[in-house]
Amino acid sequence: MTRRRFLQIYLASVTVSGCVLLAWLASTGGFSDIGNAPAVFWLCAGFLLAGELFPISIPRSNGQVDEITMSATFTFALLIGSGTGVAVLTQAVASLVSDVLHRKQLWKVAFNLGQYSLSVGAAGWVYRNLGGDGRVTTSDLGVIALAGVVFVAVNTVLTSIALALAQDEPVLAYVWRDLRFDSFTSPVLLALGPVVLVVSDRSLWLVPLVAAPAVAVYWGTKLALENTRLVGELKGSLEHMTELNRMNDDFVAVVSHELRTPLTSIQGYIKTLLQLSPELEETQRRSFLEAADRQSERLRRLIEQTLVVARLESHVEP
Repeated sequence: MTRRRFLQIYLASVTVSGCVLLAWLASTGGFSDIGNAPAVFWLCAGFLLAGELFPISIPRSNGQVDEITMSATFTFALLIGSGTGVAVLTQAVASLVSDVLHRKQLWKVAFNLGQYSLSVGAAGWVYRNLGGDGRVTTSDLGVIALAGVVFVAVNTVLTSIALALAQDEPVLAYVWRDLRFDSFTSPVLLALGPVVLVVSDRSLWLVPLVAAPAVAVYWGTKLALENTRLVGELKGSLEHMTELNRMNDDFVAVVSHELRTPLTSIQGYIKTLLQLSPELEETQRRSFLEAADRQSERLRRLIEQTLVVARLESHVEP
């Protein structure tokens, strides 16, 4: 089986599995728990959609682009507070809306639906089966943390396998690299999920204040990436200028050598004629003059070529 064929089978498997889970949750009343706290749900859903609409794009060294979104905070909050069904369906709707507005390819839209559903579903299964009951207490922190680890791990692994297969890279190395990267970024966003629920019990008006750190992380990371990009461009420009200066020095050295050669020949022939002209026959004198003429013509061509190069560098000529 070719790697491309395996990729197609993998994408189809994740998409179908996730969509089946999504359909099952929808058919069993996945949104039924919204009635317990509708205001909290709509607030989290709004922030979740905003996070999906405005991701942070991180360029990779291989030309690919990773995306980080603050939507994970509110997906995790919905998973804990409202249940797996609400979290999966809300994340799926937000992902679908975002992908359509960003005009992503249909297979990417479907795959994102599948992998988000499986990731949130797996985290929800762990949370509920280990005793999570929708409350955020000290005794629940271990279960919440484990559910967060499962969410990040499943989401990262599912996505990384697809990218590794698509780019023809070693799967295990690619997955491990992504897991290490996500282990530094995702815990910060997921940790704010339970905080959202705790604060919402006090007052919904305080929830946007909890979202402020996530927004700060978003903008801070975006500015840091922009600065990194600018520094990279500046470094590239300096390297390009250094290379141009080196090439210019090489060009001057070559031109100097090329110009010196015919000039030396011309001077040699002329000095010979001046010193030995009475002793030379007419044919010899004519041969020296013809040689000097040829070297003069060569010198003229070299000078013209040098001038053409100078005009090209100054953009006088296309």
